[in-house]
Amino acid sequence: MKKVVKKCIVNYFSYLKNVDDTWNDLCKSAKEVIRALKNRCQQLRLVNSIETDKQEIFKIAGLREKLILKLIRGIQEEMTLLGNLLARLNCINQELKNKLMRLEEARSNISLKDSEIEELVSGSPVFPKLEKLLIWAQEVYDYYKTLYQNINEAMLSLDYKNEETIDRLENSFQINYYWRIKIDRVRGLTEALSKTVIPQV
Repeated sequence: MKKVVKKCIVNYFSYLKNVDDTWNDLCKSAKEVIRALKNRCQQLRLVNSIETDKQEIFKIAGLREKLILKLIRGIQEEMTLLGNLLARLNCINQELKNKLMRLEEARSNISLKDSEIEELVSGSPVFPKLEKLLIWAQEVYDYYKTLYQNINEAMLSLDYKNEETIDRLENSFQINYYWRIKIDRVRGLTEALSKTVIPQV
């Protein structure tokens, strides 16, 4: 049973690197997409504004309508890209949740009084204390879960005619500075776990 718990710990914190790196990459990609989305929305508002009625070029029959249609299609493309990014973030969060559930299940099947797991409970130069690892595992999952929920809510309330909703979406992808430091610290303290060889169970 000790081997099962250790394996679950190693699997969770090894996967955390993948989660963190993927989140960072996808957030950067999202910011680029949102920047393009903001530009298109700004152009659409400009084309639809009363001031453009006075522009000589927009007196050409059908030109304004064609430009509006082109901008709306571009906005839809950006929204599709954001939807795909969100789906990937949800997928990686779900896998993190699965690994957390397996870790919690393995922990519930052992007794902390069992002498066989004394080292695991007390910690070692390679393994931090079991209690600390479990707290970190839950906190990290809760963070990414909340981050995803905030992004999803901002996506659902997005109105391309309302610039504030686009700004809200952009801000929802911001990585909290406090958590950036905390996750870096957890990764540093658990990095050795990924190099731990766990016998097949």
